[in-house]
Amino acid sequence: MLTIYFHKNIKHLRNSLGISQNKLGEMLGIKRGRLASYERGVSYPEMPTMLKLCNFFKTDPTTLLYTDMSVLGGVGARVELMGGEKAKPAANRVGDADGLKQCHEQVAALQREMALKDEIIALLKDKVKDDK
Repeated sequence: MLTIYFHKNIKHLRNSLGISQNKLGEMLGIKRGRLASYERGVSYPEMPTMLKLCNFFKTDPTTLLYTDMSVLGGVGARVELMGGEKAKPAANRVGDADGLKQCHEQVAALQREMALKDEIIALLKDKVKDDK
C-alpha cells in the first residue's frame, strides 16, 4: 500500500522556501484556507491546482503524492518569489547523518516490499498454473 505524503510535502516545501500560506496562495491563486486543508490532509486539490503546485515546486504529481520529500531536501534556489526575490534554499537532508539514515531505512523498506510482491506474484503464477 502506498503512503501518501502530499500534505506533508506541501507544508515542507512551502516552509523550505520560507513563505507563508498567504503568500503561496497569492502566487498561485489558491485561498489560504484551501492550502491549510491540503497541509492538514483534509482535502486534495483537483488536477489543475495539483499541476500548479507541481510546476511551482519543480516536481511531478507522483513525487508530490508518494515521496517523502522532507528526506530528500527541498526545492532549492531555482524558485523565485514574486518581485524576483530569491527563495531560501532548503537544507539537504541527505547530507546529514539522520537524513542519510532515514534514506537508507526507506530504501531497505522498499526493497523488502518489492521482494514480498515478487514472492506473491510467483505464488499466484504457480496457483494459476496448478488450476489449469
